Amino acid sequence: MYRILKKNKIFLVYVPLTLYWILLFIATSIPSPALPDLLDFSDKIKHFIAYFGFSILLTFALHFQKKSRVFTKYFAVAAIIFIMFYGALDELHQLFIPNRMCEFWDWTADAVGGYLGVLITFLYIKSQAVKRLTKQN
Repeated sequence: MYRILKKNKIFLVYVPLTLYWILLFIATSIPSPALPDLLDFSDKIKHFIAYFGFSILLTFALHFQKKSRVFTKYFAVAAIIFIMFYGALDELHQLFIPNRMCEFWDWTADAVGGYLGVLITFLYIKSQAVKRLTKQN
């Protein structure tokens, strides 16, 4: 799967990340009563799930990109910092949306979901690197 993602990174990582990010921004920009409640979960679970998915795509994108060696080398750290920063900005942005609130616990759910997504993706990428090394030897 790793080779397929790397080979088709534009269509399997970059485009989905861009679309996901746009949908995430739109969803957090809609006034709360106007938003349909499609999932009957706690608000914190929704935040966790949203940022979990976002972080997986972002981590792969940072790992596969070739413009910055720093981001390629420290892709997981960069993804965690970015997710935490964007989650905070997203919460602050909601201060300006009618019937929305900026909550520390929402940001915490964003950060925890993001961290777990980055961790799982990091472990997957590293396991693939180990497999490639053992095949070479």
